Amino acid sequence: MRRRFSDSVNHAVDGIVYAFRTEPHMKVHFALSVLALVFCLMVELDPVELLAIFTTISMVMVAEMFNTAIEKIVK
Repeated sequence: MRRRFSDSVNHAVDGIVYAFRTEPHMKVHFALSVLALVFCLMVELDPVELLAIFTTISMVMVAEMFNTAIEKIVK
């Protein structure tokens, strides 16, 4: 059975929403990420520097989601 791309995207979004709703640390990471991005826009960073910060924030979020998945599997 072939999966459509939209099904894969829907499952990914469901996982992100699940992590955000159930994990207190994910909410903290998200709030601090928004704060950091707002600060970056206020100090007018170069686009490359902004991309580096956005990439770093994305990596932290992905790591937190992996951590959540592993915790759910182990428990």
